[in-house]
Amino acid sequence: MGSRIPEDSLIEYLNTLIQSAKLREVHSKSEVIFVKFFLKGMGAPRHTQANGDEPVMVCIIADRAHCREAVRFHVPHIYFNYEILNHLQPNTSLIEQLVESFDAFLVSDTILEPVTRSFGPELHEARKHLYALNHGVSMTKKVEELKLKIQEDFKREHFITVEIGHVLMTPKKLVHNLNLVLSYMLPEFKLNWQNVTMEYITTSTGPVIPTNWNI
Repeated sequence: MGSRIPEDSLIEYLNTLIQSAKLREVHSKSEVIFVKFFLKGMGAPRHTQANGDEPVMVCIIADRAHCREAVRFHVPHIYFNYEILNHLQPNTSLIEQLVESFDAFLVSDTILEPVTRSFGPELHEARKHLYALNHGVSMTKKVEELKLKIQEDFKREHFITVEIGHVLMTPKKLVHNLNLVLSYMLPEFKLNWQNVTMEYITTSTGPVIPTNWNI
């Protein structure tokens, strides 16, 4: 391949997605294969939050004390303790919903470790982060600081998802399609962005396979 994507690994991942589709009985042209690219640096703001069109949403994952403070200042929050977190861990769909609903999370320092274990994989996939909220620190100031940071990050980051085929195609054909995409899009990417990463590959309803290859 012209880029730095290891073809053998890519074919292995594509085979995994195709076999997964067969096992789930969705082996048809409607089960599309996607590649997601992450672009960082130099690019003009393309996120609506970066342009000020939409507010940045920050949620407090709060212990009892921070929950009371969040209520007082009308800050979005979710109350968690160890019992709730233990119940939440196997419920990945609920975690996904929470991660998708907010741009970032401040977490009470008293529950930071278990929250990180519960939310870590979903946050990593969504490229979102947890930030510690210590007691005695101004919650509203911390929220505003985080919103400003996220707005700056949005100005330097962009995601693009590209369809390269469907699960009835052979891995070789899908690799060929990806090469065509890269030959057309990569020069434009490199012109406007300092770093281009192939984040993951997935299908319409299948698993997400992280790649994190710089190209």
